[in-house]
Amino acid sequence: MERVDIIKALVADLESDDPRQAAAYLTEDFRLIGESPQPLDKDAFLELAKALKRGFPDWSYGLGEYMSQHGRVIRTVMSNSGTHVQEFSLPGLRPVPPTGFSIAQPPEAMEFEFRGSRICVIRVEAASGGGLMGLLEWLGVELPVCTHGLFKKKPEVEYA
Repeated sequence: MERVDIIKALVADLESDDPRQAAAYLTEDFRLIGESPQPLDKDAFLELAKALKRGFPDWSYGLGEYMSQHGRVIRTVMSNSGTHVQEFSLPGLRPVPPTGFSIAQPPEAMEFEFRGSRICVIRVEAASGGGLMGLLEWLGVELPVCTHGLFKKKPEVEYA
């Protein structure tokens, strides 16, 4: 399978009812960089995809048609969109009840880096209002400090 076809298959699986199928296209040490304050590992990335499909059943990554290849790296553009009709929740964040609102995020440049026939890194050049952080802002979620894994709450500190 050509690398462009692997990316298309990955996105199709992420948009399916069982996004964990996408794991077959990712290396064990996979990282998503630029989508959140800290890189997401393979498990956190797949959890995020599941959470998006639960909260936004029509979630689309809007994979652009044009892809350029430079060695092991393929560049393209994605424009996420979906309708928030179910509860959206991520570890460490308060669940967001459905709003019924639709979102169409701005296009973001993406790089898919390969090791052999699997994707080892996805780099997102975050656009203002785009990606996970833009989605959380759009939902009105107060953002905690990101530490390990997905998100953890910042500890309460009292100042004397």
